[in-house]
Amino acid sequence: MDDDDVCVICGVDPSKKASNLTRRTLQTNVSREVRCGHRFCNACVERHIAKKSQFPCPVAGCGAAVRKAQLDARTLEDIEVERDATHRKRVLAVFNATPESFATPRAYDDYLEEVEDAIYALTRGGAAAEAAEKKLSAHAAANADGVAARAAAKIEQDRLAAAEIDDDRAAADAAAAKLRSKRRLDKQAKSDEEKHALAYALGDRADAPVRRPRRHVSAAVLPAPIGRPANPRHVTGDALARRRKAGGWTADLFKKRARDELLAGCDASGLKRKRPPYAHPSGLLFGQRTAPAAHKRAKIVKAET
Repeated sequence: MDDDDVCVICGVDPSKKASNLTRRTLQTNVSREVRCGHRFCNACVERHIAKKSQFPCPVAGCGAAVRKAQLDARTLEDIEVERDATHRKRVLAVFNATPESFATPRAYDDYLEEVEDAIYALTRGGAAAEAAEKKLSAHAAANADGVAARAAAKIEQDRLAAAEIDDDRAAADAAAAKLRSKRRLDKQAKSDEEKHALAYALGDRADAPVRRPRRHVSAAVLPAPIGRPANPRHVTGDALARRRKAGGWTADLFKKRARDELLAGCDASGLKRKRPPYAHPSGLLFGQRTAPAAHKRAKIVKAET
């Protein structure tokens, strides 16, 4: 739980429904004397303010007076950002020296650091803010003429810058208006030419349309681009056709091979030879069986009577 988003008295967190059943809101204590910035819910403020007009902040080490008139619904960071912008404008209106007013850049840097310290003190409040207010008043009284002269020069510089911006904007508007007018005239002229040509084609007008001269474009011979060197293996025509045949083969070679293979299988001398007699193997090989014996028919003998 973030301590900046809860009441420092009762600990209620308005962002959680379980702990904010009564719809409480938080308010920040903005004290000019002491930088407090702690937050209180409206119920605790009403309960303590009802007894007396103010009460001390219960946070240890703070003790700032809490008044209803100096409570703000914004956070301390948002309040101090607004204060910084307000006090910066006031301080820079008095401490408005330029780098040309100092002998060295280091002196100008010290001057800027002094300005930032004054702005920080006025933003934070307290005793440092009172000292910064006195210093600011004393510097404005002692350098009234210089402050006024530099302020007038700054106003004149801003006026010249604004006038230059206005002149640039006016020139841009004039150029845009001129371009729009030219486009409108060109469009009207083109429309008139088309109407004239159509009327001439239909025979409504005797005068031929006059075409506007075309814009001449100057041309010059450009040097040939330097590309890759020519490939010595690049061929065209018959040489390319021969290269596409793998191994240099041609259709005639395929025909000759088929004819030779056909004639090689037609050997007529082998047909006249006699078939050699079948020779029984001398022994049986592994896994072979002997041929079965031939069946013999039984001899029938007639019995004598």
